[in-house]
Amino acid sequence: MFSHVAIRSMDRSRFFVIVAFLAVLSGCASYPKGRPVIVDENVRGWKVKQSHHCDYFEYLDRSGKVVALGYDNNGDGQPEQRIDLLATAGSDQYPHYVILLDGIPYQLVKELYDEGYFRLFYRPSELISCFPSMTDIAFCQMLGSTVPQGYEALWYDRAKGKLTGGSSDYLAEKNAPWQKLLDYRSPMILDAVGYVVPGFLFRNELAGLNRLFEPRPARRGTVVGYSVGTATVGTKKGKEGLLQCLKDIDALCEKIVYQHHGKCRITLAADHGHDLAPSAYFQVSKALKEAGFHVTNSLRKQGDVVCIEFGLVTCSAMHTDEPARVADALLTREQVSLAIYPLPDEKAWIIVRDRDGLARIRKGEHGYVYQAERGDPLKLKPIIEQLARQGKVSPTGEIDDQSLFEATFNHVYPDPLARIHLAFNGLVGHPADIIITLNDGWFAGASDLAASVTVASTHGSLARTNSATFIMTTIRELPEAIRIADVKTVLPQIIPAGARR
Repeated sequence: MFSHVAIRSMDRSRFFVIVAFLAVLSGCASYPKGRPVIVDENVRGWKVKQSHHCDYFEYLDRSGKVVALGYDNNGDGQPEQRIDLLATAGSDQYPHYVILLDGIPYQLVKELYDEGYFRLFYRPSELISCFPSMTDIAFCQMLGSTVPQGYEALWYDRAKGKLTGGSSDYLAEKNAPWQKLLDYRSPMILDAVGYVVPGFLFRNELAGLNRLFEPRPARRGTVVGYSVGTATVGTKKGKEGLLQCLKDIDALCEKIVYQHHGKCRITLAADHGHDLAPSAYFQVSKALKEAGFHVTNSLRKQGDVVCIEFGLVTCSAMHTDEPARVADALLTREQVSLAIYPLPDEKAWIIVRDRDGLARIRKGEHGYVYQAERGDPLKLKPIIEQLARQGKVSPTGEIDDQSLFEATFNHVYPDPLARIHLAFNGLVGHPADIIITLNDGWFAGASDLAASVTVASTHGSLARTNSATFIMTTIRELPEAIRIADVKTVLPQIIPAGARR
């Protein structure tokens, strides 16, 4: 989750004590070590025990996926033991290890897979996050936990007329019910280390995940570990930092499978993408004040706006009784790409606007309706026309939901109608009155945090780079693309046993 609230709660001396403590815990997860020796086109091996011959082998099928393991126990270079991974993948008698990563763009995983990494797994599927593409709401969707109160740990409670939550709620995980399902997560207070010292938190997490997944007698069921360190590295180091994190995760998975003699299953997944764009700060509250609005913590009179400025992300949620006026003001700014809001007096309709266009969205009985009244803010008209020719649009304009998902998961705005509708209808307990998204190269959020962190990449908006992440597993091949809320249906093994009761 791209939130640096722990920085506010940590003094300098305490920070360096924590760094020293983590230095003791951190360790290397790479084992079998290094890149493999290519024995032939379908076999690769490692000298794990530093003998003259390879003593550990992986056998690949024609697609390049590892389907069997071989162990040489006497040092002659010939495996005496062979394990069929296809047989172990479907067996519930072996543990299922789930590693949840924070902020990984799908394209980076695909790039590494095509280079030969992650070949213990079936090909990665494109996982489309919710909107806003934020950690807590995304993982709650994936794991089926209770609904969070807000998009972030700070939200506006209209009934009480006040801002609620904040740094203390973030550290207490009050807006993150999904974290109760985890078997490993580094202490929240350590998140700040990752944003100040890139890679340090992630290396510590690798050591923690390594300990979590060590072989244990008679272990079964789903065991879940989480790394926020990938997001901290991505924020500070961008693409190259994330690529190295992913290579380290691949090495950890190789070690886990080697130590278990293949008698385990592994699933990797993330919550949202990252835009991989060095960005500058856009202070939404300042722009609103310059437009004549009164930025406040409680709505009382005309012109009042409550801004949720918390993490540093590529969208901004606001509360107001005048969302159209707020949209008018902010869409004049070069930083703003879209303004999205339900009609106050006709909430079944949601308005989507860019600088030149306006469209209406509504959920119908059989699908979603997209009425582009001016321009085409979501760039959907050619796609909808094609679906209409295929008989996927009803006479009343309702577009078949699954067909629209399949046609738009790799669109500039993936699966936009369902994601936008959910953002204001059930995604959180206290939805915003208007959400804006920002163009590449800009982020919004808390001004004090913006001054303390250089942002090389972040997330939050409806755009593909922010929204498209990945899931892959050793259990079986998954569909090409999946909504994050559908993971628990497509791969029910991802849910810890305690959460199913």
